[in-house]
Amino acid sequence: MRKIIFFTKYTSKGPSSRYRTYQYKSFIDEHFETVYLPFFDDNYIDTIFNNNKINAFQLIKFVIKRIAQVLNLIGSKDLIVIEYELIPYFPAVFEYLFKISGVKYVLDFDDAIFHNYDNSKNKFVKFFLRSKINIISKNASHIITGSPYLTQFLQQFNERITEIPTSICIEEYSKNRKYIKNDKVVIGWLGSTTTSKNLLILSCVINSLKNTFPEIVFRFCGFNDFLVNHFRKENVEFIKWSESNEIKFLNEINIGIMPLEDNLFNRGKCGFKLIQYMAMGKPTISSPLEANVKINRGNGNLFASTSDQWCNSLTRMINEYDNYKNIGISNIELVRKYYSVEENSKVYIKLFKSIN
Repeated sequence: MRKIIFFTKYTSKGPSSRYRTYQYKSFIDEHFETVYLPFFDDNYIDTIFNNNKINAFQLIKFVIKRIAQVLNLIGSKDLIVIEYELIPYFPAVFEYLFKISGVKYVLDFDDAIFHNYDNSKNKFVKFFLRSKINIISKNASHIITGSPYLTQFLQQFNERITEIPTSICIEEYSKNRKYIKNDKVVIGWLGSTTTSKNLLILSCVINSLKNTFPEIVFRFCGFNDFLVNHFRKENVEFIKWSESNEIKFLNEINIGIMPLEDNLFNRGKCGFKLIQYMAMGKPTISSPLEANVKINRGNGNLFASTSDQWCNSLTRMINEYDNYKNIGISNIELVRKYYSVEENSKVYIKLFKSIN
């Protein structure tokens, strides 16, 4: 049985690595022997989630450990799958060693991390690393992307690309899905401290809607504590994120929102939060970035860019909620067909088998 070695960024505790890699393990293990080598450990992830200071010596330890792992695989016949890059903010030395020693490697991108380099405000980073992702992409045996923007960008360097959106285990969502009758319309946002700033464009909208719809409440899960003062507390609730309460949160909202500032990094986003809302049967309103529009697939979820558009879309969905509730229910089948681990695991397995 051929071996696949996954160089992930995080352990399964990190959402990006969990959804892009670890959740497929049981499916891939039926066809391959698998090994998972995360760059960051659980303690680092806890530090990030709690907004604590990163230990520089710990980062050096991570780099040394990753270098040792790579050197041990030079010339290997195993298939290597790399989440983004082998070492963040480090030259493409070790990907190049894989290339010249005949190691086949696949890159997996669900974020536009190349803009961390080519669009960096740090002149040193921009000068030395702006072409890093271009180089490692050119040398890859294949590239997996999570959104249309990532596909279009990376096609400049490698035509061997397969787009696989970040997906969910639809059976787990179906098993845990409950329709809860709320006294108020609950508009929910699920995110992280790093994406919280995208909600700031709605602060005035949320304040004004309180006067029109005193019965609605906005509920934010995973929001950055340092940004809470941008919102009035009377119609906004803040929920601390944990993996265990994520499904509960999604069950308790009526409408899912995903505002994103239109910038280079956000254009690479895979719209995963929309997929989570949709899997739980919720109608959505999001910024009309390409990945979000593709996920909708003409199903009738709404899009908004400006404050006025957000206000109008929210007002429309609240006033016509019975209609949009049905759209939410039809969202479930969209996710089942296009954005489920059960379906997309077949794409991964076929792809891995094709690389000799």
